[in-house]
Amino acid sequence: MNVIRLSDMKNVNLPNGAALALGFFDGVHIGHRSIIENARRVSGEAPVAVWMIDPYEDAAEGSPHDFKNGPLLLTQKKEKLERLKKCGAEYAVFCSFKAIKNMSGEEFVRDIISGKLAASHVVCGFNFRFGCGALCGVSELKELSEKYGISCTVSGAVERGGETVSSSRIRALVSSGNVEGACELLGEPFAFTLPVVHGKKLGRTLGFPTVNQIIPSFLVSPARGVYAARVTLYSDGKKKTYPGAANIGVCPTVNAEALTEAGIPEESAAAFGAAREGHVVCETYISGYRGDLYGDNIKVEFLRMLRGEMRFENLDALTERIKANAQSAEKIYAEFEKGNFCSVLQADL
Repeated sequence: MNVIRLSDMKNVNLPNGAALALGFFDGVHIGHRSIIENARRVSGEAPVAVWMIDPYEDAAEGSPHDFKNGPLLLTQKKEKLERLKKCGAEYAVFCSFKAIKNMSGEEFVRDIISGKLAASHVVCGFNFRFGCGALCGVSELKELSEKYGISCTVSGAVERGGETVSSSRIRALVSSGNVEGACELLGEPFAFTLPVVHGKKLGRTLGFPTVNQIIPSFLVSPARGVYAARVTLYSDGKKKTYPGAANIGVCPTVNAEALTEAGIPEESAAAFGAAREGHVVCETYISGYRGDLYGDNIKVEFLRMLRGEMRFENLDALTERIKANAQSAEKIYAEFEKGNFCSVLQADL
């Protein structure tokens, strides 16, 4: 995947005549994929490129999504690029919102699409908006594209369950714990790849060591609870997957008194483990794996919610529930690996 950043207008190395898919493409869901497929269809021998606002450019400032007035992101940049590549896009063109927010619709088509990118085709979704204040839509895009000698294709809505597939719909599903519904609309499981940090090692004490990841505040987080997961580990350029039981939460799952009685140090019992105030933590038990993953980036894909957040009066009850969750997660993972998972999802929905 070739990545172009329009902040550096002097080095735009997109071949002339490309078919350009326009959008935000958060999640790269099945509606987005239909747009890219249409771009591939009209491209002929020309390359397919995807133009999108760069929500990650200001991540260091802690507000990569401010231009959208706050919606959380479904995908990290690397994951987004991987999904776009799988869809057949050869170039990803990122543009800062700050660079175009004051452009009129005509300036955007004339200076960016026709001028800098020299596209021969543009493809967008039915609800694409552009220009200062988002004053222009698909009718204006068709008119302006024709004016500058560019063909324009508008992709219709993709529906599932009688509703249009959209990133906002998927965000709502993920945040409510319906990761199966999100998987159907995304075309693959909701996932993130994050570094492993130190926790309070309660799982290790119970015989179920977990890896801990802090979910960045700009990413969508699944609802609190336990999920069957597919975990991907990367080592020496190779990757291997395992079943996992992933817990999303910020607080200890047992009373502090019970931990103290079990011999857990008071400072650990009172702490939030890997959690830091204002952040959600993913703690995952990886079935069949033993090793040190601290500092490594691992991918967790969410397959099904097993239960909501619970508190336990003693460690024996917690241990039994962890064991049952791990067994359930292994069965769901096995179905996913067999390729039966999508048919199960569709039957359930």
